[in-house]
Amino acid sequence: MLHSLKFFSASTTSIISSLQPIFGIIMAIFFLNEIPTLNTFIGGFLILFTVFIESYRMKK
Repeated sequence: MLHSLKFFSASTTSIISSLQPIFGIIMAIFFLNEIPTLNTFIGGFLILFTVFIESYRMKK
């Protein structure tokens, strides 16, 4: 993964890196049958919201 990040811009790389906790939560749900708490969902929503805002700002 780190090797492939050198082909992206710095802002795209930071957005991809900030999504790693979300992928970890999703994998824990499917592979470990863990149930996330409300705080986990709130934190995940904040991360996704920030990623969407930053992606939108980059397009302008």
